[in-house]
Amino acid sequence: GEIYTMSRNGSGIVRLTNDAFVDAAPSWSPDGERIAFQRESGGDWDVWTMNAAGSEQTNLTNSPGVDVWSAWSPDGTQLAFTGFRDGLLEVFVMNADGSGRVALAEGALPAWSPDSTSIAYATSYQGYFAIYVMDANGDNETRITGGAQQDLAPSWSPDGSQIAFARTNEAASEVYIMHSDGSEQTNLTNEPALDGWPDWRPIVAAAAPVGGVARLSSGSGAADATGLSIGYTTAGLAVTLVLGAGLSILGRRRAR
Repeated sequence: GEIYTMSRNGSGIVRLTNDAFVDAAPSWSPDGERIAFQRESGGDWDVWTMNAAGSEQTNLTNSPGVDVWSAWSPDGTQLAFTGFRDGLLEVFVMNADGSGRVALAEGALPAWSPDSTSIAYATSYQGYFAIYVMDANGDNETRITGGAQQDLAPSWSPDGSQIAFARTNEAASEVYIMHSDGSEQTNLTNEPALDGWPDWRPIVAAAAPVGGVARLSSGSGAADATGLSIGYTTAGLAVTLVLGAGLSILGRRRAR
């Protein structure tokens, strides 16, 4: 897979990567100058960055294992990502140049709050995945969802007051919204299709609405190729990460 850019109307398509590797999951820096992405080479996945034109491609993690799903802090100084090593999923944070890497918590799919002070993520709780929030340094881990379902892919609203997320059980996958403390959880989609991976519309002008939420949806009932499928056992959670190129890894999360 390769990474491209294009204009909003689909014109001006430019290929940024051109190699024998699998490149996926691009994410713009807040200032629009750099792009973070994940690259597979020799069975390992790493977090890379490049400038907006595709040059200066730099491996930031450069370590055995799987490092994926990077997310820029809103101030552009740090990247959070999911690391998979020794059978565990962990949330890492590093500086934008790859220095100062530290594991903050067991979990996956980190999302920064708009003020860069907090990180929401998914981790195991009583045999299922739940959404937690912690300080950006890993302190004050707080569970804000729970129950007999998988809660994944948290996404903060631009004003930081709400979090959208995907909730999956044996019957359906839906997009929910809640206050940032976990209260007033509301199903937004409530339909037969598989819905997930919500993302908020940015505030680009004073008149722009805050409440717009986009999501991936599969009306055919087939799981999306870039999704996260979950199975659970009595010993913990067996997690299959589908990384967008047909590659899956199976890990186990310690039960909480």
